[in-house]
Order: sequence, then C-alpha cells, then structure tokens
Amino acid sequence: MFKLIKQSIYNPAFYRSLLERPLSWSLFYFFKLAIIAALILTMVASFTAVPALVNVLSDLKGEVLNIYPAELEIVIENGQVRSNVSEPYFIDLPPVLADQEVSEDIDHLLVIDTTAEPLAGYDKYNAYALLTDRHLVYRQNSNLGSELAVVVQPLADNLTLTINRENLITLFDHLSRYFVIIPPLFVLGLFISSLIPILAVALYLLLPAALLWLVYALTRPKGRRLTFGNIYRTTLQAVTLGLLLKVTLIGLGLSPYLPFFLTLVTIAVVLFNVPLTVKEIENSPAPESEQNHTTV
Repeated sequence: MFKLIKQSIYNPAFYRSLLERPLSWSLFYFFKLAIIAALILTMVASFTAVPALVNVLSDLKGEVLNIYPAELEIVIENGQVRSNVSEPYFIDLPPVLADQEVSEDIDHLLVIDTTAEPLAGYDKYNAYALLTDRHLVYRQNSNLGSELAVVVQPLADNLTLTINRENLITLFDHLSRYFVIIPPLFVLGLFISSLIPILAVALYLLLPAALLWLVYALTRPKGRRLTFGNIYRTTLQAVTLGLLLKVTLIGLGLSPYLPFFLTLVTIAVVLFNVPLTVKEIENSPAPESEQNHTTV
C-alpha cells in the first residue's frame, strides 16, 4: 500500500498504466486510503478525548450526587409531580456550569414549583429548568440560530417513578458496569464519523474530473483524448496527496480555511503525471512492464 501511495503522488508511468486497470481497482485503492486516513484521525482524536471521557464517567456519580440535595425526594405518579420539600425549591448551578457564559442569565439549575404555570413560572425564576405539577420546562438550542428556545415538555400520563439519593446511587451502581464499553463505542463512533466524509470525497472528485476532462479535450487531438472515466480514475489516485496533507494538518491541530484545497491539489497532481499533449506522451518513456500497452 505504501508503494501505491508513493506512485499515486508522482509516477507518470504508473498513471499511464491505469488505462489497463478497471475502475474498481482505483475505487478499492481509494477505499483503503480512506480507511488509513480515518484510522489516523481516530487515533489523534482518541489520544485526548478517550482519557477525558474516562474521567467524566468515573466522576459522573459523585458529581450528580453532589448536585442532588440529600433531603429532596421527587415522586411522579401517573404524570403528577409532588415533593417532600417546601416549594418553590431551588437547586443551584454547580460551579462547573456557573462559570460558563451560557449561565449568565441563569440563577438556578432546577426549580421545583408544582403550583406554577409552566411559562410564567419559568420566566419568573430564571432557572435552566422548572418542574411543575405536570410539566418540565427547560432551554435548548434553537434550530434558527444560537439562541436558546424554551421547551414545555408534558410528563407522560403513565410515568411513575421516585427520585432520591438512594435511588440515584442504585441507578449509577447498575449503570457503572456498562461504562467500560462506552470508550470503545466512542472510538468506533469517531472512526465512522471520520470515514464517511472521506468516502464522500469520491463523489466530490467528479468536479475536478470534469474540469480535467475539459482541459485534456482542448489540448489533445480527437483520437487521443481521454474519456471521462479515465480521468475520474486518475483523480481517485491523485487525491492521495491532498488527502494526506489535510489529515496531517488536522492531526497537528491546524484547520486553516483553504477553499477548493482538494480540487486544486488533485488537479495539480494529475497535470504533473498525465501529459497534456500527445507529443509529451511520445517523448516520455513507458514503464518497463507495459512497453506493449496503450499509453494514456
């Protein structure tokens, strides 16, 4: 594979030999290249993300129990809320959230007031969430922009549960046995989320292929012009350099905005490896193994 990567960056003889290969050969090469690139990106991201995730999972139980008051018990029976504390009852923001800019206009994490009207009570208390007798009111990102939208979520009529510290401890003790599979699933998710956009580049390459097809149609006589399929095949190989450069920049923590980066690099690689004119073809040596084959 390393030899193919090297040849795909610069080797005119290799590009001439592509005419003798089916399109599936270049597609399979691109698929293997995409897997390698996705693995590199996954390893780079996992290097910092996985330890951070493990720390969050190990601290999650303690953080939740620190936030949840020891005396508070919330009972929901058939969608009807009641509590064992005097209302309104306030649960303050934890320090980790209180320091965030998003909490500048929020005074409390949760307010319990089973006598409040959902929207009026929410505006009154300046809390992230309000629990009324039959509704949970909270904020979430709006689809229209960065502003937070208020959501009034009715509690299901068949919802019955009790929330207190003892139940939370039992819940986390049960869930903690599954925490061990979360990091591997997270890494798998990183790999898939990296691989899919890279595979989509195969469709993106139709653009530089079309531009190159036009260039070669204008510079070569009719009998020696390359078909669009031949050109597309070369772009599947020529994208190697641009893709590896992009992966390297991301791996180094650099993501500069470079419009049409892959297009320009791919076109440049093709032009360096595939002669524009028939005269250039005739003056360039053919690969030893393909002396009797048709040139590009």
